[in-house]
Amino acid sequence: MRFMRIFITLLFILLSGIFSDAVADKVKLVGSLEQGFSQLICGNGYLYALGWQEPRFYVIDISNPHSPAIISETDLPIQAHIYDMTFSDPYVFLVWNEYLHAQAGTPELHGGLEIIDISNPIDPKVTHHDLFKAFNGISISGVNAYVASQEGLWVIDISDISGPQEVGYCHLPGGASDIDITYPYAFVAGESGFWIVDISNPTRPYQVSHYDLPGDYGDKIAVSGSYAYLASKYGWSVPLQYTFSIVDVSEISNPLMQSSFTQHLCTGMDFVISESEPYAYILLSAYFSVFDISDVANPREVARGEEDQLPLGGASICVSGDCAYIGASSLLKVYDLTVIEMQMTPSTWGWIKVRFK
Repeated sequence: MRFMRIFITLLFILLSGIFSDAVADKVKLVGSLEQGFSQLICGNGYLYALGWQEPRFYVIDISNPHSPAIISETDLPIQAHIYDMTFSDPYVFLVWNEYLHAQAGTPELHGGLEIIDISNPIDPKVTHHDLFKAFNGISISGVNAYVASQEGLWVIDISDISGPQEVGYCHLPGGASDIDITYPYAFVAGESGFWIVDISNPTRPYQVSHYDLPGDYGDKIAVSGSYAYLASKYGWSVPLQYTFSIVDVSEISNPLMQSSFTQHLCTGMDFVISESEPYAYILLSAYFSVFDISDVANPREVARGEEDQLPLGGASICVSGDCAYIGASSLLKVYDLTVIEMQMTPSTWGWIKVRFK
């Protein structure tokens, strides 16, 4: 009897080791386009993209995900790095910054806003606005653009796209990198974590709370329902270490961590939170994964891209309909999301479950 108990215990340990490393279901690759893209957003049945290390804007027809096709290319009137873009029909908004050398020889950050009219996707029209701010991230709500910058949060009235006007500002120590809006609050990622800013009066936004995250800098943020989803990084030189976190923000003044995982030796992280299904689509360096986040305290990886590695790592991901689109250095990949089987989470991701008494 004792021998049988020992045998069963050893067998359980062995099987646990096997299943903890089980490979999640594969998400099928259904299309591709041989062109490098650094940033992607979806809207109105199109994919809007930035060229890989080039100031060029692309419109891609994705009505047939198996065969995406570029229908227009537009050179942008800047040579600076474009940090973020967002879509608000019928416009795409881009924010950028670069270092300029002042007369005294001291480098100064300089940036602005590009507004692209894509009402005719075959012939986009660009308006250039040099606003002399180091812009990093942008989100649109109503007639205002909320912009994360090296100085903090700027509110810009875009009701007249020919002449955007700064109408509000909130200083955030250490600078800000990304932003998402759930009115009347702006959630701003930046130094050591994220801030929650009250924007009910756009001319006088003010900080409500700050939450420290693992890592040196909050890099990306998205808010859905009562939760904020964040990517934060350690250090500034590649390869980096990234942490993905889920934080309960239902009580604005007292955010609570629910879970997180950390991945080492990364070139970057991007993600999309589904609005209709309990999934997070995460692009981490060269790998694409789908996580079930229905239990925010214990997310599970349920699927991975059919082809594990992307050339030089993936840079950006967006989701439209039943497909995920991933931009990388030399191509665009399209994955079918219609079938995601629930599988046991591979132990390599190392989710941390956080408990509260």
